Amino acid sequence: MKKTFLSLCGCFVIMAAMAQNVSDPKYGVGAVPEVNGKIVFENSFSLSDLDNDKCFNVALAWAKGRFVSPTVIKSEITEQNKEERTYSLKVEEYIVFKNRPLTLDRTRIYYDFDVSIFNNICTVKMSNIRYLYDEDRNGGIRFTAEEWINDQNSLNKKKTRFLKSTGKFRIKTIDLKELLNNQLKEAVTGK
Repeated sequence: MKKTFLSLCGCFVIMAAMAQNVSDPKYGVGAVPEVNGKIVFENSFSLSDLDNDKCFNVALAWAKGRFVSPTVIKSEITEQNKEERTYSLKVEEYIVFKNRPLTLDRTRIYYDFDVSIFNNICTVKMSNIRYLYDEDRNGGIRFTAEEWINDQNSLNKKKTRFLKSTGKFRIKTIDLKELLNNQLKEAVTGK
């Protein structure tokens, strides 16, 4: 019994140490792109032979449904152009780092979400990313993605480990970006 307990403790320590290493290229060096000093996540996917107008309507309907989920605090369509098949939203939602009894570690994330469909290509952009963390203590801390999740501010000097204070923001922001891209792609293409 004692050996089993010690083995389990050892496994948890190893898993915690591995989680801090930048071994997954999804989160590693260059995973957070900067354009003119601003962090901008941009992704495109092919619509093959699908009708662009129909895809735009599906993408817009997806956004209207997705951005009313329980994690979303507020979302607003700020621009919509059916002729050019583009729309933009301003979104405020929660990213949860830990949710255990008596412990809730989360941040508010604010971002712009832009979608355009042109020549059978759907382009998704997430930009103007900001955070409000630890808001229950003295109003919280506000910072931008450029100050917090780029390579310089979230990785150690050797670029082999996440910094304890900023690494979790980098990981969860990348995960959110991928989730949104994958959900939209599945809604529009069925794949």
